[in-house]
Amino acid sequence: AVSVVFQDPHVAVVEKPAGLRCFGGLRTLSNMLASKTSSVTASDQADALLIPAISQHLDASVAGLVVVAKTARAALQLHDQPFRYTYWAVVQGKEPFPEGWSLKRSAPSLRFGAISEVVCEVAEDTAAFRRACVESGHTILGDCVYGGEAAPMVRRRALYLQVSAVSFVHPATKEVVPVALPLDSVEKYDKLFAKEAYVWEMSARGTGGSDYVQKCKEKWDEQYAGQEAEE
Repeated sequence: AVSVVFQDPHVAVVEKPAGLRCFGGLRTLSNMLASKTSSVTASDQADALLIPAISQHLDASVAGLVVVAKTARAALQLHDQPFRYTYWAVVQGKEPFPEGWSLKRSAPSLRFGAISEVVCEVAEDTAAFRRACVESGHTILGDCVYGGEAAPMVRRRALYLQVSAVSFVHPATKEVVPVALPLDSVEKYDKLFAKEAYVWEMSARGTGGSDYVQKCKEKWDEQYAGQEAEE
């Protein structure tokens, strides 16, 4: 079952894990919401929907918050309004970043030159944000859809992007409802930074005996050593 972060008789906000599609298949968020074991409670309104309707789409690889309508009125109004999202991502490169980005941490990387954990609040959907990251030279790690063959890949199908907060105008009260995940850190991001730091330190010490560390060092020398010298 998916976790419910917020709900009332009109709407709900659930947390979708990475790897789960919204639609198209047997194991989807839509089917989970229709299940009798769903944590999203039924609406008591006259125009209650038999099955909660997903109001904004996230690709399977993207984790985070999804707004769900419980009534027909909510479904119509949420469909026609823009949402405001807070994206939490790990991107390739370091500062300077586009306006509005907030840096949580940055570190050198033998594989990618540098990686940065950033947070950004925008009124654009995930597709537009992912394209903007590529255009700014800060492709999200794992984003081969918009970054193409040159995208920085950590492991197959692992996208380092999460919708950590969303806000919308409530269809009944007309007030802005902000909903956020109660997170201080993302475990997947912590593991990545720890691994990159280990490989970097082993290479710097000259004690990285594994083939993996050696390959990372060779890639750094080939692609990034010159850039570092110029800076």
